[in-house]
Parts: sequence; structure tokens; C-alpha cells
Amino acid sequence: MTFKRWSTFARVASLMLFVSAQAAQSTGENQYFWQQETEHYRVYLGIVPVELVKHQPQLLDEEKQLHDLRPAAESELSHVFAWIYRKPGNEPVRDATVFGEVSYMGVVEARKPMEKMRLSTGIAYGNFFKVHRQDEHTVAVQIHDHNREGYETAVFTHVGR
Repeated sequence: MTFKRWSTFARVASLMLFVSAQAAQSTGENQYFWQQETEHYRVYLGIVPVELVKHQPQLLDEEKQLHDLRPAAESELSHVFAWIYRKPGNEPVRDATVFGEVSYMGVVEARKPMEKMRLSTGIAYGNFFKVHRQDEHTVAVQIHDHNREGYETAVFTHVGR
């Protein structure tokens, strides 16, 4: 494993361990992170119930806010975020337009932009989504990289709590 790839893995793993340990204490679970590859990208997805989010995510574009974060609806939401890296070499993707999409039985329930934010582990894209459905559903991350034609999609299977 190259140093760059090891460094990326270490950053993601450290956040996964931190959030998973906190989540395991409060929910009895520790399955909040997934990894998927597309032709040109490595995508690490995190889904954390909003009650475990201690601070409002710091967006890089300070004029934007995350959508659908209303106090009355907070208990229904999860913070869905993705770290995206180019293959080969694991260079972080910092200049893409990214959309998140939650579907159940082939029907899209929510589609919205994932905003670029700064996390302790680096740049990620995220937003708040309702993903607590007990039945299996999909979370798709659509990457429109300004350095490439078209887009690629990483699709994750998720079962809520």
C-alpha cells in the first residue's frame, strides 16, 4: 500500500472508529460506514443518526446551508456524507458537484446536493437525509467531476435502525 493510500485509509479509519465507538455506546450498533468503487473513484460513505452529530458541519461555501435541517424533523434524519478519491493514487476530489439520492423499491424518495464540507479527516460531501427505513433501501452518490465528462454513481445498500 502506498503512503498516500495508507494516509487516506488512516484518516477514514480514524473517523470511523471515533464515530463508531460513540454510536456503539448509544445505540448498540457500529455499522455506519461503507466503501464502494466506481471506474474512476473510491467512495467512502458515512451515515450517522443526527442525534450523534455534535456540531453543525462546517461548509466550505459559507453562504450555503444543509437542506432540511429543522428542529422538529431532526430525529428522523441522518447525516449522510462521502469522502471521494480519484483512482489510482487516492487524490481527494475537492471540486466536484455531488448529489445524494435515497431510493426504496426503485422509487426515489429524496435527491439533493451534497454540500462540500470540512471534517476533521478532510474534505467530504454531505447532507441530511431520512434513511431510517427498517427495510433495505439504496443510497446513491452521484459524482459530477469537473475534470471528466459525464458522471459516475456509487450505490450503497442500507438498512436503517
